[in-house]
Amino acid sequence: MKKTLFLLGSVFSSMVLGQNTNVGIGTPHPDSSAILDLSTSNKGFLPPRIGLNSTTDVITIPNPATGLLVFNSGTGTLATKGYYYWDGAKWARLSIADGSGSLQVGEERGYRFVVPGTFQNSSGNTNKNQMTGRAATQTGTIQRKALSEFVNISDLPLFEGLRLDVLGGENNILRPRFYNTTMSNIVVSYTTLSTSNPLQNSPNMTIIPNYYSTPIDGDDWLNTSDTNMEQDLVEILFPDGKYYRMSIVAYSTNSAYDTTASNTVIGISLKRVQ
Repeated sequence: MKKTLFLLGSVFSSMVLGQNTNVGIGTPHPDSSAILDLSTSNKGFLPPRIGLNSTTDVITIPNPATGLLVFNSGTGTLATKGYYYWDGAKWARLSIADGSGSLQVGEERGYRFVVPGTFQNSSGNTNKNQMTGRAATQTGTIQRKALSEFVNISDLPLFEGLRLDVLGGENNILRPRFYNTTMSNIVVSYTTLSTSNPLQNSPNMTIIPNYYSTPIDGDDWLNTSDTNMEQDLVEILFPDGKYYRMSIVAYSTNSAYDTTASNTVIGISLKRVQ
């Protein structure tokens, strides 16, 4: 009889646990909408810390499920630490930024990287790839290859829907341009003070979706030779009163970027002033 009651009790408990699938830790009453409810006043949640080797790493964690969340410790070859989730094809880094890349007043971000895009260090994300795009006056694909395209929404050169691309020019020349990543026109005014050429003024410019701006640099020649270092200081205003200040500097420690011995370094900083 006791054995029968024990078996019945086990079956009943299994049925109850199977129906009540939400678990509470630190609380006897987990929220019914949560499968796991953590409650504490002096502790945090510590996820698995994994050393990923790339954004497509499926060796460290075989067959990762879509939505799987880990903290990349940076001990593998994917050096950028942070929270990553598997989106079904790659490890994507979590970001708290919105899709426009807007910064808070006083917030500043910066990068330093070597052309054609091997990052040395940064205060933001390091997602990047090479691309082609359209200039403001063109309807077809341009032949120049962008040396860097920052694609993660929290990256420094993406702000208010504009992305900073650095296009390749002739010899040791780079051509920085703003690119409209949105589906609407963006009106922006900017002026550039350069160490190597005249002032560039572009008031009330309308950049249509998926097109580039006019030149940021005064003569559209950002020099990168080993004998000529150039800096562009760009003041950027939007109709809603937002005010940004960007600095772009480039130099080469040995030769022009388009040679095999290239070691051209580009530094970019962006600060929201108002």
